[in-house]
Amino acid sequence: FFVTVASDSQLKDALLKLKELEIPYFIIGKGSNLLVSDKGIEGAVISLSLIDDIKVQVKVNLFDQ
Repeated sequence: FFVTVASDSQLKDALLKLKELEIPYFIIGKGSNLLVSDKGIEGAVISLSLIDDIKVQVKVNLFDQ
């Protein structure tokens, strides 16, 4: 599958649906400088090429393990 999203809400909806269907996914930015094995990618590829401004917020506490 190849999925292109145009907003953060579309990205959220796509991720929820893929999780529901248990489909693995790989998120790419605009896709430049991307190398893919001849074997391809299993699951879905999500392109963020239509989103102009995206902010990533990671909430991970490495000390609570």
